[in-house]
Amino acid sequence: MNSDKLKSIIITEKLLMEGRTYRIGYKELTNDGLYALNRQKDGTIKKYKVCDTIYVEETVENLDTGEHYLMIVNKGKRGYVKRKFPMDILIPQKLIGLLRYGIDIPPEFDKTISTYLLEQRKFMPHKLVYNNIGWNRDESGDLEFRLNERISNNSSSIALNDKDNLKFNLSNMGSLQRWLEMYHNEIKGHIPLEAIICISFSAVIVGYLNKMNKDVDTIIIHLAGKSTTGKTTASKAALAVFGLPDTKNKGLLRTWNATTNAMINSLGGNFGVPIAFDELSMVNQNTITKELYTIASGLEKARLSDSITQRDQQTWATTIISTGEQSLFEKTNNNAGLRVRAISFEGIGWTKSAENAENIKSVINENYGYPAVEFVKYIFENGFEIIDSKFESWRNRALEVMPESEFKDRIANKFATILTAGDIANEALGLEIDLEGVLNFLSENEAENIKERDFAEKAFNDMLQVIIQNISRFKTSNGYSTPSNCWGRIENDAGYYQVMMLQNVLKNKLRELNNEDPKIVIKEWKSKGYLISEVDRSTICRRVFTKDEQKERKESLGKTKVSKDNLADTVYILKVPRQYLQKYLTVNTSPTPLHKV
Repeated sequence: MNSDKLKSIIITEKLLMEGRTYRIGYKELTNDGLYALNRQKDGTIKKYKVCDTIYVEETVENLDTGEHYLMIVNKGKRGYVKRKFPMDILIPQKLIGLLRYGIDIPPEFDKTISTYLLEQRKFMPHKLVYNNIGWNRDESGDLEFRLNERISNNSSSIALNDKDNLKFNLSNMGSLQRWLEMYHNEIKGHIPLEAIICISFSAVIVGYLNKMNKDVDTIIIHLAGKSTTGKTTASKAALAVFGLPDTKNKGLLRTWNATTNAMINSLGGNFGVPIAFDELSMVNQNTITKELYTIASGLEKARLSDSITQRDQQTWATTIISTGEQSLFEKTNNNAGLRVRAISFEGIGWTKSAENAENIKSVINENYGYPAVEFVKYIFENGFEIIDSKFESWRNRALEVMPESEFKDRIANKFATILTAGDIANEALGLEIDLEGVLNFLSENEAENIKERDFAEKAFNDMLQVIIQNISRFKTSNGYSTPSNCWGRIENDAGYYQVMMLQNVLKNKLRELNNEDPKIVIKEWKSKGYLISEVDRSTICRRVFTKDEQKERKESLGKTKVSKDNLADTVYILKVPRQYLQKYLTVNTSPTPLHKV
């Protein structure tokens, strides 16, 4: 029998099966089982079997939760089996519960086995794991970055992404060299793809700025367009920089076909790794306005636990990529604030051709994760100041190039984040990204987004389309009859038409156009001079129906009773330039002087 000191060996199935015996205090572990050793009065040792072979292979500590786990190996009918248990399983009253897994725990020896495992695990390897990824602070309060392994300036201990409770698959596959070859052959030279690589690396910058307590939102990038534009390939190319670019095996690609809670759970604890949500059309609800605000804010909505106590709110700060054939804002209420938080690209040809897309996918499916490792290591080697200095420089440059808007400063911060990432990637990996080309690409897209971001202007244009499509529902000054379900009157004025819309009709139509609060839109219209109104209010009282049209009046107002003495109703009067409506009016309305009723 070969007996060794426990401190100098590792217990393995192979060694046990080869006949190795391990002595742990007054216990002896062999391939045949665990034995207790009792010294008799005459000095002899009496050995009796406690249970089948069982031991702790390693202990595991989760740096995020502080919880400790044991990897317990036992010998059963199918041979050796390894399972992970929380450390409190060694409480004798809980240890007996291992019987459900077929582990031999005789009730009369539960305390004996518990004591043995508590002692034996002290000499086994101790592994550090984590679930939160990206930027974090280590035990000393210093910054570290967590990918498949943590990267820091302190190399005294190794910590790994918890593969037994995997949340984000950040494993490295293939080689960096193969990825770089693909980049130079397929991505370099095509500005949209170079931009998406910058956007991918920007997640690291977003997470860093958050940890530095800078006012920064999670960046949301939406790629909208037909299936042939290569948007999904582009999003996968971005994800492959950090890890598995797939929906399987906890990859970084998710879908919009998930509950709100599931989506938030997939983001919690992420401070620097990009995530993508594919195919917006899979969203079940009519609006995702609240979800997008939550995602951009990086803070989960407060919720109660099952025990009616406040749950810890999950947080994150990273870059989110979304794809879909439709615009992201078709699933939201028209709101300028949301259009600042999310950057939408529509109709962009992300890949050069079908062949280009296939070439990219064939490589990134087997080569991923390594670029992010080199990128982050470069930052640690050159100091965090490299982020701060480049960010300020690119912010100033972006402000020089970007079109004017009331949100220019906020958008410039996002552009600076993306370009800082691209700048560092060029230095760390030799990518030779055309950063000025990427900036122009972002700025040109911003010029298009500005038009959509002015929610009052957009709402007015949308309302014009509604009026045109329902022109027959309006009375005109020379009209001979009142249309059923009348919406108001259209009258001529110098250079424009006065479109009088009943108050209830206009507000309802604004809501149907996804304007959550019509009052805000109407207030903006008044400030822009789009309404004819009183000084202190946006509405005016005008006569739309004659005294003989009270039945039609009730129908249009949605009321059962109306005043017979006061024929005026509350309306909004929109000033519509003549060119928008003239060709749709079958009756040429003549000028009608305005007068208070």
